[in-house]
Amino acid sequence: RYEGTDRNVRQDLRAAGFGPELIKRNVTRMKSIVERLTLSRAHSTWSDYTDCNTYDQADRERKKRFVQQAAASRHRSVVWDLGCNTGEYSRALGECVDHVAAVDADHLAVEHLYRALRADDNSMILPLVGDVADPSPGLGWRNRERQTMADRSRPDLILALALVHHLAIARNVPLPELVAWLASFQADVVVEFIAPDDAMVQRLRRNRDALDFGYTQDRFEACISAHFVIAKTEPLQSGTRTMYFARPTRTGPGG
Repeated sequence: RYEGTDRNVRQDLRAAGFGPELIKRNVTRMKSIVERLTLSRAHSTWSDYTDCNTYDQADRERKKRFVQQAAASRHRSVVWDLGCNTGEYSRALGECVDHVAAVDADHLAVEHLYRALRADDNSMILPLVGDVADPSPGLGWRNRERQTMADRSRPDLILALALVHHLAIARNVPLPELVAWLASFQADVVVEFIAPDDAMVQRLRRNRDALDFGYTQDRFEACISAHFVIAKTEPLQSGTRTMYFARPTRTGPGG
């Protein structure tokens, strides 16, 4: 608002006592306020998913072991855990992994993960709130000052656990497009496919049964086989969930 005047704003600020020390005091007070803040909201749509899903304990252990064995098949520099929820499987990756970007759209689930990591002094995992169906774009000058996640790192391994049905049904992403997107990173993948008759899939399809999502396990396997070599599969005992470990057919920047 002073652009069209000859007024010396810097001189006015100095006269008002506005200097570096005042800025430092303001920042110190703000830091103190922020550190005292507590999160009052206790629940969100998916923040309790770890305790309220259709797995029994045996399936959870089987799924965890599958993820660990896939990750340990070679050393991993960067792993993306997409749809990480509260990070149970990010935290299970162990010493074969240098860094994990754990991403979920549910901010409260990520908050729970952040607090657990802070309590454990765990800096290997970076918890991020992000929507993979609507990711943050590059921003700033020429979109390069704040880069997209894909521009900041390239994963060696992607975990997509209990994610495919959310993208295919809740976000209307066709299975061929979804698998092609995973393949674009040229990374190994661990994907959990949840069958159409699973309770969680039925929950997403509620009031949308008239829509044909083309969401079948046969179609998913055809899509993934077009881009990956399936190294291992394991059905979970629930009967509605199958784990896949697959490697890209071509080696690229992250593979």
